[in-house]
Order: sequence, then C-alpha cells, then structure tokens
Amino acid sequence: QLGDDAKIAQRLYVRKMQEHGILVSSIFYLMLAHQEQHINILLKTLELVLSEMNHVIESGRLREEAGSGY
Repeated sequence: QLGDDAKIAQRLYVRKMQEHGILVSSIFYLMLAHQEQHINILLKTLELVLSEMNHVIESGRLREEAGSGY
C-alpha cells in the first residue's frame, strides 16, 4: 500500500509544481546554468507545495486530490 501512495504522492508533487510554473520530475536536476534566483524560486515553490501536500496527506485526501485513476 505504501508503495502505491508514494507513487500517487510523487505524481501529485509533479503536478502541483507545474501548477506553480516549475517543471520538475521525481529527481532534482540542478545545473550550473541555474542561477541563484532560479534556485530560490524552486526552493520557495517546493516549500509551498510540500506544505500543501502535507495537509492533503494528513487529511487522508491523497487519492482524491490526485484525481481520477486513483
């Protein structure tokens, strides 16, 4: 069960980051081409999204929030 929830949470994370204008995958690919301002934006957005996801998970709404198919 935990494996299924982890995959669902991963997909929700990627979707929520995209909703905030950040294209990510399940792996961080920071490169020298990323400037400090880009990294700061990423970190602020990551903090926001992880906080949102924490509320979703604690409320037991992970599958509902992830959408159809779960």
